Amino acid sequence: MSNSKISLRRIHTADCDFLYSLQVMPGARLYSINPSIPTFEEHQEWFQQSLHSHNRQTYIIVVDDCSAGTIRLEHRNDSLYEISIVVHTDFAGRGVAKQAIQLLLHQQEPYRRTILARVHHMNTNSIRLFQSCGFLPSPTDDPTFHHFLWSNETEQEVPHVE
Repeated sequence: MSNSKISLRRIHTADCDFLYSLQVMPGARLYSINPSIPTFEEHQEWFQQSLHSHNRQTYIIVVDDCSAGTIRLEHRNDSLYEISIVVHTDFAGRGVAKQAIQLLLHQQEPYRRTILARVHHMNTNSIRLFQSCGFLPSPTDDPTFHHFLWSNETEQEVPHVE
C-alpha cells in the first residue's frame, strides 16, 4: 500500500449500491453490533438518512481512485462520536483501514472530540487496529463488545461509556 493513494470522500447518491455490497459480503457483519444483513429497502432508507444527516458523517475510502470501503462517525452526545469501518475484502490486509482511520482522526484535530470504537471481543484484528491508531481501552459493562476511545481533548480522561 505504500505506493497507493488513500483518501476519504463524503458519500453521494451513486454510492448506495457499493455500500450495500459491503453489507452483504460474506462475513462482513459477523462482528457487527447488529449482525443481521439489512434488506436492500432497509439499506436504501438508511442511505437516504445518511446523505442528509447532520449527526452522521459517512465517507467512502478511496484507494487509487477505487472505492475500497466506508468509514463513518455517528454523533452520540456532546463531544462523543462512534466510529465504524468496513473495508472490501479485495483491500483487506493492505493497511487500508489503518490509513483511513488515521485520515479521519486527522480531520478531527480542529474539534474537541472523543471517538468511541465498539469492537466485538472476538474481533482481534479490529482490536489491534484501533489500539495501533491510538484508541485506549475504556471500562464497559458490555460483555460482548470492548470499548476503545480516542480523544483530542486536552486532558485525556477515559470515561465510562454505556
